[in-house]
Order: sequence, then structure tokens, then C-alpha cells
Amino acid sequence: MTFLREVIDEDYARVDSKVTDSKGTPYAVTYKLLNRDGDWGIYDLFVENVSLVNNYPSQFGRIMKNPRSKI
Repeated sequence: MTFLREVIDEDYARVDSKVTDSKGTPYAVTYKLLNRDGDWGIYDLFVENVSLVNNYPSQFGRIMKNPRSKI
């Protein structure tokens, strides 16, 4: 994994990175973070510009309602 850039705007941040698989193929991975009381947490993850939160809302909603549930 290679970290390419980070941008912080008050309590929000974006970290751009690149992950290379065993065959040498690079994939863009972007993390979106939120700072709450000094602790940064990821609130969305993009792989090749596709949001995991936007693509899997029902799974994330179920987990957020019951964090001990199995996926």
C-alpha cells in the first residue's frame, strides 16, 4: 500500500492511496474520515472510485443497528 495524498478540512479528511496486488495491478483506494473529539474514524471507503457505503446500504444499516450481528 502506498499513501499518495491526504487532505484535511476541519473535522473531515480524505486519504488517497494505491494498493498493488500480487500481479502488479494497482487499485485506487480512498478513505474518508471524520474527527470526533480527537479520534479519527473512517466513514466511507472507495475502491476504484466506488463507495462501499453507497453500494451496500442494507448491509451497513443492519450492522449499524446491531453491531454484534454477523455479516
